[in-house]
Amino acid sequence: MAKLVEALLASLRPYGFSRKRFVLAIRKAARTVPDREPDSLQHAVLFEGSNRILGGQSLGGARL
Repeated sequence: MAKLVEALLASLRPYGFSRKRFVLAIRKAARTVPDREPDSLQHAVLFEGSNRILGGQSLGGARL
């Protein structure tokens, strides 16, 4: 969750939100997450959280 918040804060600009910077920051964070259990669950958190922030559809089908 902290990586998601860090990516969001890094993408804020004086006149709004930079979608491109956010996506790049999330991709960078995802590369640092291990692929093996139990740490690999962070991939799902990054995916769900980034979809909610970007306004996309989540895996559960519910939108915020």
